[in-house]
Amino acid sequence: VVAPWLELLDLNKFLSLIGESSRPSPRHAYDKTIADILFTFPLANNQSLVVLREDAKYVCSVVTELGLLSLTSEEIWETLCSDVAASMKKRSNTQKSISMEVDQDTFVECMLRVMKRKARAPKEKSSEGTFSPKEVFKNFFLSFDIEQSNRVALNQLMCGLTLLCGGKKSSKLVFAFGLFDGHDTKEVKNGRKKPSMGREDFVNFFRSFLIVMFSCCNQSLDLSGDAVSQYIADTAHSITKDVMAFQWRTKKLDRVKFENFSEWYNEGGFETAPWLELLDLNKW
Repeated sequence: VVAPWLELLDLNKFLSLIGESSRPSPRHAYDKTIADILFTFPLANNQSLVVLREDAKYVCSVVTELGLLSLTSEEIWETLCSDVAASMKKRSNTQKSISMEVDQDTFVECMLRVMKRKARAPKEKSSEGTFSPKEVFKNFFLSFDIEQSNRVALNQLMCGLTLLCGGKKSSKLVFAFGLFDGHDTKEVKNGRKKPSMGREDFVNFFRSFLIVMFSCCNQSLDLSGDAVSQYIADTAHSITKDVMAFQWRTKKLDRVKFENFSEWYNEGGFETAPWLELLDLNKW
């Protein structure tokens, strides 16, 4: 069984940007007309990710209300990482690192402070009165809390959050890739380590994006929690296998630098993982 922790998931966790009560009533996304569908992306095992026009409107409303469009991933991360590290050290003497684990309260408090400092101050409620920024970030955290332990790696949260920030797709991919810097990378370029990723890093990398994408799509309302979880896990593992096979075939290496990942994407990866195009918010 791949990823047995999937049994612990609840569908409500995937409705991560606002509460279920504020989303439209469940209906069959597949009954929508062609005019209602923006994209249909292939996933593992002949499944699909369906993005509707109303999903796009929803994403735009969330990023607009939170002021995320005015911020790049780097701007958020610079403040978030330091703020979380300081808060966690006070509570549990946790040392600062990109993969340090954070609890829900700390993440939410820090994100609200980041928004206040970096963007316009978030409102208590959206203009439609449907959600609050605090609930947005609480539910965002829950979507990643797979083991229901109230502890999630900060780099995975930030990787998923990258989807909702401003910036070009290429810049977002470079940034997100750097969040999973390989511990054995010794090559130094321009005085900095050159990040690389292994198999497990890639699973978390792809999974982080997919969690947020499913959270934003009404398709998740028509599926069981287990089904959504399985789609995400199977697809993350399938694409990771493809990347690692490409790297071994072309370089005979079991770790992948970003230039190798770009080569994989340009030579066919864009067909294997076309949903990465959604990192460009202009596509929504």
